[in-house]
Amino acid sequence: MKPLKFILPPAFLVCLSACVPLRSIYLGAPSTQDYKRFSNEKVDCKAQGSSFSFEKSKEPKKFMINDKTERVNLFRTLTEVLEKHASTAFLVIQNDEILYERYSDGNDFDTGFASFSIAKSFTSALIGVAIDEGFIKDENQPVLDYIPELSSKEGSEGLTIKHLLNHTSGIIFKLAVDAHIYYGKDVWKGINKLEFGPEPGTKQRYANINTMLLGIVLERATGKPAYDYLTEKIWKPLGMESDAIWSVDKNGITKTYCCLTATARDYARFGRLYLKNGLWEG
Repeated sequence: MKPLKFILPPAFLVCLSACVPLRSIYLGAPSTQDYKRFSNEKVDCKAQGSSFSFEKSKEPKKFMINDKTERVNLFRTLTEVLEKHASTAFLVIQNDEILYERYSDGNDFDTGFASFSIAKSFTSALIGVAIDEGFIKDENQPVLDYIPELSSKEGSEGLTIKHLLNHTSGIIFKLAVDAHIYYGKDVWKGINKLEFGPEPGTKQRYANINTMLLGIVLERATGKPAYDYLTEKIWKPLGMESDAIWSVDKNGITKTYCCLTATARDYARFGRLYLKNGLWEG
């Protein structure tokens, strides 16, 4: 008996592609390797030898963890817990000293790891820098000042940068919007599909599209791609150890809600900036 063949009719494919990009079907679920499948731009670090380095502990530390994932208190070593949960990179840093560092699946300190939504923290930091430098007046500035294309959307008139930052934009979550800004080659195809529900500022709903719009505000306000602004304002001043990459669409618009790929140690450097309340080596 011959195996059955399922052939999708052209009309079905047209209907499907109108809702979500066909690329989302054959690419499958988001992956840590997606940076290999999308277009990227480089975020440059400083010249070799000028990076900030955490000191590596000379004596290996053994950490015990109260692991409750099986609903009972089981004291396990940190390594055992990380093995159980298939963690690919994990660092413990205290007083600028790496007390514990573990990688798996062939990764090491030089491997780039997908940030997924950690990228949102980099974007919000850059918005703060842009406000400090006067490119943006303040967080209460209307989004329509930078993205007038949204004026055709009912409910957009009250939208501010702050609403995008704290995810109270009132934009209705749509899978088709997420699919287009992630898998599609043109983020505007997703933006054009967005709709407003609750009045901005009244209800909180976490959504990728909020930070995607922040990225467009940032790039239009500064006149620079977000990946270049990140290089200039964070990557080089912090003395990042390695170059990073940030995914872009076919028009060069940075996917600012996700898709930054960097080393675990460089993510830790960004965390150190916040630990020091925004101060870095003076």
